Amino acid sequence: MNPFLPQRLEKLTNCQTPPTRSPCFNASVRWLLFILLLLLPSCQERDPWEGDASLPSEISFNHHIRPIIATKCLDCHGPEEQFGGLRLDKSSQVAAITTENSPRKSLLWERIEEGHPAPLPDREKALLWRWIKQGLPEEGHWATLPIAGEARFPALDPRVPASLEEIQQFARSLIGQELPVEEALELTNRHATRDEVLDHLMSAKAFARSLETRLLLLSGIRPPSPDSLFAPYLRWLDSQVAALDFSLATFYRQSLAGDLIPDAGQEGALATAWLRMPLAEKKRSLAEQIGRTFLALDLTEEHPALWPDAPAVVPRFFPDHLPARSGPYPVPPFTAIQTPQQITKLKELETGLRQNELQLEAYRRNGSDSFQAWIRSPEPATPISDLAASFSFDQAPVANLALNPTGSLAKPPILVEGARQLAALAPAQFTGLTLSLATPYTVSFFLRIDKLRAGETTLLASTPPGKAPLGFRLSLSSKGMTIGHYAGSSPNSLSIAAPVIPSPRSWHHIAVSYDGTRQARGIRLFIDGQRIGTTVLNDEVYGEGSEQDGRLFLLEPGSAIDELTIHQRALHPLEIAHLRDGRSLVEAANQEFPREDLLESYYLSSIDSTCRAFLANRSHLTSVICRIEDASLKVPIARQHPELEPRPALPFVPLSLESGANRLGFADWLFSPENPVTARVLANRLYLSIHGYSLIPDPNNIADPWKVPTEPVLLDVLARDLLHNNWEVRRILKTIILNPPSSWEGQIG
Repeated sequence: MNPFLPQRLEKLTNCQTPPTRSPCFNASVRWLLFILLLLLPSCQERDPWEGDASLPSEISFNHHIRPIIATKCLDCHGPEEQFGGLRLDKSSQVAAITTENSPRKSLLWERIEEGHPAPLPDREKALLWRWIKQGLPEEGHWATLPIAGEARFPALDPRVPASLEEIQQFARSLIGQELPVEEALELTNRHATRDEVLDHLMSAKAFARSLETRLLLLSGIRPPSPDSLFAPYLRWLDSQVAALDFSLATFYRQSLAGDLIPDAGQEGALATAWLRMPLAEKKRSLAEQIGRTFLALDLTEEHPALWPDAPAVVPRFFPDHLPARSGPYPVPPFTAIQTPQQITKLKELETGLRQNELQLEAYRRNGSDSFQAWIRSPEPATPISDLAASFSFDQAPVANLALNPTGSLAKPPILVEGARQLAALAPAQFTGLTLSLATPYTVSFFLRIDKLRAGETTLLASTPPGKAPLGFRLSLSSKGMTIGHYAGSSPNSLSIAAPVIPSPRSWHHIAVSYDGTRQARGIRLFIDGQRIGTTVLNDEVYGEGSEQDGRLFLLEPGSAIDELTIHQRALHPLEIAHLRDGRSLVEAANQEFPREDLLESYYLSSIDSTCRAFLANRSHLTSVICRIEDASLKVPIARQHPELEPRPALPFVPLSLESGANRLGFADWLFSPENPVTARVLANRLYLSIHGYSLIPDPNNIADPWKVPTEPVLLDVLARDLLHNNWEVRRILKTIILNPPSSWEGQIG
């Protein structure tokens, strides 16, 4: 209405007739205008629900309008179907069919009021009417809006004495079991208030154990057993949860980036073991884990309403953390942390290993009279024992081998004439052997290849193609050979390269000898009895790195293999030469001027029983040490990276200038007092874990803006409680217990 219109009407109705002019209006016209003035207010749109105290005066699109549209409209007016040409799944589309401040002139209201096949309840119509009258105010995603500041007194008054039923209900919710009857009755008889009962329950050891399990489950992790690899982490968690002011933000900040916190030391690295738990269980990638736990989002996908560039931004905050993969072992960079029992055992083993080495060195230095007798014998014996497996493809017995063969050739496609007897043509599979990093071995075979490829081609492998490399692998290319032991990935390996290749279409004897030291230099290559110089490709490995069922695959088509044997120790070069021609040891001993230094070294490592006992003990002690180290808890080691430019942009709240683009900076952003999303998501997760009821329709995915909280006021009360009380777990759990779901009201108290 024009604000000047009443003034003009007043002038017209009170018009004075000048003596020189005719009257401006006669009396009937003045009365007509006066009546029109009285009727003007009745022409305006009045609120049909005016005076209804049950309706809010200010309408929120997220809290009031979205639920109506989501439940009553989107089935017929959503992205898939648009009955009557109306689409209502976006607030802008709703606004397009309404007239601002005028429900009766809006197409939306017209469709609701006239002939709608599913009439809306009167209250929902009232909310829509008032929203249009307010000018169609739009809001962003509900999770990103500032947390409401209105106070709410708990549904259960904490000052009221708790009944016996309430005490046991509280106990079931907080510690997972009821209190002993005597303890519950004692609290009842002294009229302990609800607040006092909750304090009593949350100071008990049973509550701390329950809270540990709850925190791990909140993170999507199955709680590990006390004797698992993560036992040291559980002890660290024990010390954290025991504090009465235990803060959820501090706990998760340490869990995400304890190794990046200054002066955190080993405790910081131990805290960060949380990151390894989902990876060890092969559940999800780190980005998926963090997104699901703290934001109820899959950060490997784009979310237009919340975080459209998450897949590109999130990996930039974790440059020092390798992603999850299919292999069974974690990969560097990380360090191993042992339990006290493991540390004590390692010290004993390392002391024994040092003593063994000193005794072995003294024995070798003093020499052996028996060596002279052996070399002066008419024809020195040349046994090569410690055979683990032998694949003689015509099944003929193998000469000069002490142990019975344990392996077999599984379903070879074809057998051809080989260097010695019958050969297996690729592809073929051998079973019954294990080439392990934990024990020394020598693998010997004759090989013929038709041609060499330009690119690297795997010839022999412990795992078939398409899987993470595990165990032994030998590859060929036109540039040379690559040999390695892998424990789940290429960076997690001991591997060497040789710049020579066996010539195609000819038979060659290949031998690979490994001394069990878990070092790349412990792998040696021999071709046709000659030691081949190699270079180290990678020398970092964790994990035992062997196939449990002892399989070896011959993969390259056109390749044939014969006389495959596996020995349970690293053979001497003379022994390896003897495997090729069967005469090397005898000829070396019978030369006119024998190489006594070479023969003595062979004798001590292969023939002399005392020296071999020392070597076997070294192998055993090294193997046990490796197994303990493999069983240790692996935690990440932070590596310094240059600051990324430009700094990645984060949604909801900017990354502070003091925070870096790493895990610690991301943790600071997650738990910033200005970030409402994390507070709402974790408050709901805790509420769900206590009451079994989610305040958010999908607690694992808040991306859909139409899935709004069922109780937004209560959700914001809990989120505000977290932020204003330094994320103290006991404070928020008390608030949650005293605010059961509205559907429960009247059942307790």
